[in-house]
Amino acid sequence: MVNPAPNLPVVAVAPFLNLSAERSADGRRFALAYATELQQVPGFEVIPVGVVEVAMTTSGLDPSNPTEAIALAKLVGADSIVLGAVTDYSPYYPPRVGLKTAWYAREPAIFLPGPATDPGARRAIDDALESETPTWKRAVRSGADLFRAQSPAPLAVTAPDPAAAAVAGDGLPEPLPYMSYVRLYDGADEDVAAALRDRRALSGDLRSGGWEAQINRSEDFIRFCCRRSIREMLELHGGLAEREYTFRGLDPH
Repeated sequence: MVNPAPNLPVVAVAPFLNLSAERSADGRRFALAYATELQQVPGFEVIPVGVVEVAMTTSGLDPSNPTEAIALAKLVGADSIVLGAVTDYSPYYPPRVGLKTAWYAREPAIFLPGPATDPGARRAIDDALESETPTWKRAVRSGADLFRAQSPAPLAVTAPDPAAAAVAGDGLPEPLPYMSYVRLYDGADEDVAAALRDRRALSGDLRSGGWEAQINRSEDFIRFCCRRSIREMLELHGGLAEREYTFRGLDPH
């Protein structure tokens, strides 16, 4: 996975809303899990959820309103902000997690799916993915500028000026997300169980109980669902850097 919109590398994650019937579904818990998994994707710098919460308290901005959410992103120094909701949740076996996320940006998203066509831009992005210093941010921005110069009509989602949109009664249309994704993850689903089993095999997790224990551990399953949600959404927008294959040998017995 990589960031398919390299001109928007800094992302803030707001506390999720609980739209499920389960009162124990803590939106902050889900936001922390989502932010942790997102931080592991090359090309993203994630603003801590706690920083977003403090900004919400001091400014009075409501992130459930897309226009105010964009203003909140500007306040914390983020290029975009993730608004999420827990649509379904059951912590009991087999667990279920329903997630709905929408990403809003302060400026149009320049999608750069896959590797860049220009060798210089390709090297800049590759170097950016390998670096954890502030240099990578400048590198991906330069790559996006080059892509913008080469493309007369880039794919873009326009967001209004958050400062102007924050004024009540301005008549501006509500901004649209540049990425969004909705899915329900059911532990009883064969595809979900297979994905969790493969993830366990590739992660090197040495805790006892195998992948079955991860389904029963609520925190592990929530993080798995957040990671799958991020991965599947980014793949739909050109953020697939490489594919992972898991090969299993036949049991001789």
